[in-house]
Amino acid sequence: MTVVEKKAFVSYWILVVCYIDLLLLFTVKTLIWPSAEREPNLTIWLFHMIPMLPFIPGLIKKNHRYYVGLCYITIVYFIASGGNLFNEKVHIYDWLTVVLCVVVYITGLLAARWQKQVEAQQIEIEQTVDSNNE
Repeated sequence: MTVVEKKAFVSYWILVVCYIDLLLLFTVKTLIWPSAEREPNLTIWLFHMIPMLPFIPGLIKKNHRYYVGLCYITIVYFIASGGNLFNEKVHIYDWLTVVLCVVVYITGLLAARWQKQVEAQQIEIEQTVDSNNE
């Protein structure tokens, strides 16, 4: 395993774990323990989850384009939660959302970069093997 493959592997798993944590956080803060003495709300939960769910197949396939798309979607959640941090009643959910969005964004971009390098190395190896076989 090369250095780039190790970096891609570690960043991928950090991305996946933080992505799952973000989905769980949305579930907890809207359905299980809503903040500000609100009632659990399925509509708000769907509003949080629907933009995030299409990235699951790309994460499973380790497609670097999905990583970048996920990064841009998390910016929206970062902005919304970051704005909530300036309210009088700041909730721990907002802090956790900001932290998880930052980690997903950074690891997603790094994982995309390193996964693309790994794929390029594999293509180069295949071309070398093919040219040696001829």
